[in-house]
Amino acid sequence: VGGPPPERQITLAGIISPRLGRRDGASKDEPFAWPAREFLRKLCIGKVVSFEVEEVVASIGKSFGHVFVDGQNVALTLVAAGWAKVKQNIGNNPTRTQYYEELVQLEQQAQSSGIGIWSKDPNAVALSIRSMISEFDAKQVLEALKGSPQDLVIEQFRDGATVRGFLLPTFHWVTIYLSGVSCPGFKRPEEPDGVELAEPFAHEARYFVESRLLNRDVQVLLEGVDKYNNFYGSLIHPAGNISAELLKVGLGKVVDWSAKFSKDPAMLYKCERIAKEQRLRIWKDYQAPARSATAGAAEFVGKVVEIISGDFLVVRDMAIP
Repeated sequence: VGGPPPERQITLAGIISPRLGRRDGASKDEPFAWPAREFLRKLCIGKVVSFEVEEVVASIGKSFGHVFVDGQNVALTLVAAGWAKVKQNIGNNPTRTQYYEELVQLEQQAQSSGIGIWSKDPNAVALSIRSMISEFDAKQVLEALKGSPQDLVIEQFRDGATVRGFLLPTFHWVTIYLSGVSCPGFKRPEEPDGVELAEPFAHEARYFVESRLLNRDVQVLLEGVDKYNNFYGSLIHPAGNISAELLKVGLGKVVDWSAKFSKDPAMLYKCERIAKEQRLRIWKDYQAPARSATAGAAEFVGKVVEIISGDFLVVRDMAIP
C-alpha cells in the first residue's frame, strides 16, 4: 500500500574496498574491484539482513554502519576473505567502528594468506580489471549470440520492462527491452533539477522486477535489435518468466510488433488476457467490448496487425480503443 517500501543506502563502516570504474568506460576499475563487488553481491543479494547505523555524515550524504547476514557482520566477512582493507586511525579522522581490533586481526590473516586483494600471483591484478565494452554493433552481437542464453548481471531497471546490465564474460554494457512487453514508464523532467514524472503503476512495476531480479544471476535470450542499438530479449530465471508475471498481474501490456521476437508470443497474449479479465492494475477500468447477440460471443470485427507463424496471427479488436 502506498508504493514500494523505502530504501536505505549504507556504506560499511571501518573498511574500504576497491572502486569500480564507470560503466561507459571513462574510468577503469581499481584492481580487484569487480571480484570484491561480486563477493559482496553473492553474499547478500536477495537475503534478509539487519543493520545498524553508526554515523550519518550529512555533508556527503552518506550513512556508515554495519550489515548482518545470518548474524554475521558483512564487513568482517569481506576483510577475512581479502576483499577489503581496514581504514586506519589517521589524524582527526579516527576509525570509530567498535569492530576495529577484530577487523585489523582479520586483515593481517588475509594478508599473510595471500588471498583476495593480497594475492601474490603476479597476474592477479591484470586479470581482476574488467575490459568493459560500451560501444559495439548490436546487430553483430545479436548474430553471434542469438539462440544461445547468455549470462547477465542486471545493474538497473529503467522501468519494469527495460533492463541494463553486463553480459558475461564479455562485459558488454547492454540495454535490453523485454520482447513483446511494455510497462508504465517515467518521463524526464523539463527542468534540470526537476523530478521525473511517473505514469500510474510505474513505481510498482519497477519494484516488481527489481525485488526479484536486480543484481541476480540470470540469463538472457537475445531475440532482436532496434536501430538505436538496443536489444530485445527474454530473461531466463529458474523462478519463472518475468514477462509473463508482469502481464498476469496487470503491470504490463503486450506490444504487438516486438512480440514477434519472443519464442512464445501466444503465451504473452494469454497472460495479458488474465489481467484484463480480473481488471488488475493498469486494466482496472477495462471493459470487455460488447458482442452482437446474433454474431455469437466468439465473433468480432478486428484488424490483423501481425502474422506470428503459419497458424498464429494477431487480431486487434476494433471495438477496443
